[in-house]
Amino acid sequence: MPGTAARGMLHANSTERPDTVRGGASGFQLSKWYLDCVAADGTAFIGYSAAMQWLGLSVHYAGTLLAAPGAALATAATVRRTAPPVARGDELCWDAPAVGVAGTWRRTGPAVAALLHEDAAGRKVEWACTHPRADVRVEIAGHGVVEGLGYVEHLTLTVPPWQLPMTELHWGRFLTPADTVAWIQWRGPLPQTRVFHNGAGVTNPTIEADAVAWPGHTLALPAARRRIIREGPVVPSAIAGLPGLRRLLPRSIRDTREAKWVTRGELSAGDAPASAGWAIHEVVRWG
Repeated sequence: MPGTAARGMLHANSTERPDTVRGGASGFQLSKWYLDCVAADGTAFIGYSAAMQWLGLSVHYAGTLLAAPGAALATAATVRRTAPPVARGDELCWDAPAVGVAGTWRRTGPAVAALLHEDAAGRKVEWACTHPRADVRVEIAGHGVVEGLGYVEHLTLTVPPWQLPMTELHWGRFLTPADTVAWIQWRGPLPQTRVFHNGAGVTNPTIEADAVAWPGHTLALPAARRRIIREGPVVPSAIAGLPGLRRLLPRSIRDTREAKWVTRGELSAGDAPASAGWAIHEVVRWG
């Protein structure tokens, strides 16, 4: 759940626009798609498509990050209304000319979803990992094509993120041709740890800076194989600069920061040979 939390779960074959889902008691609604791909050489592409309604405001955002080894981070962003990703069966397409991207994610692993939080007012944080593992081809204007394994999740919040019972978020995903691991950990007043392996939740997981583990399995994420994608504020400058919005956002959100990495990891299970793949993971700390 990169950068925050969730929204009304959409099934993988849904074509409903995220900005049409009903809000909770607060009237707050946030729909956020996260899409990524890592090529064989470690080039990482990340895309975001989000829509928020709050206090009579309707805010839209689309953005991309492209992190190639040895190259400066390339970014693009817009606050113009852009079409969200569209899923048809196992294939999801995202065509976003405003940020110069056209990509296709073809699912090769089972989808998974979870209700992460619900408060007394019925406001929810819902997480739907529509494409835990996918074969991906993304065309990026001015940068060519990125192909590899990728991941898609859709988050829905009807509770404002600054009211969530956590002070720190640890999130990540790891992919190989045979395995997919996704993890979510909230630290703070109501801590929780969720780890999903090949579409199923695992028992007794632990999440550390350099490893994710559960009985019989260890995903090693060595710092020596880690490359920073970005560090900085969670709220994109394009959104934070919108007239009237910055003064409405609580300081805890304006000051929230994240560190995001791509890491060559290894998944070990018993005496079987370790399985190598790419992880994208992050830590978000509320201000």
